[in-house]
Amino acid sequence: APYQWVVNPPPELQSTGTYETLIRSLESAGVSGALVVQPANHKYDHSYVLDAISKCPELLRGMCLANPTLPVPEAVAELERLAEQGFVAVRFNP
Repeated sequence: APYQWVVNPPPELQSTGTYETLIRSLESAGVSGALVVQPANHKYDHSYVLDAISKCPELLRGMCLANPTLPVPEAVAELERLAEQGFVAVRFNP
C-alpha cells in the first residue's frame, strides 16, 4: 500500500474504501462538499487525507488527528502546518 497503516483495515475496505471511490460517489450524488476524517489506521501520518483534499480541493476538506504525545509548542506548530495544507477541523483521541 502506498500509505502506511498502523492497523490494517478489513481487506474489503483496502480496495473499496479509497478517496477516489469517495470522490466518484460524492460527484454522482451531487454532493457539494465533504469532510474527510483522518483514519485511525494512519495515526498521525496525514499524507492520505492530504492527498485526498489536494486531489479535489473544491469538494473535500480534511479533519486531522491531534498528536497528544507532542510538547505543546510542537503540537500547535503541527496543527498550524496542517491548517495551512487545507485541514479545517481537528479530532482528539485519548
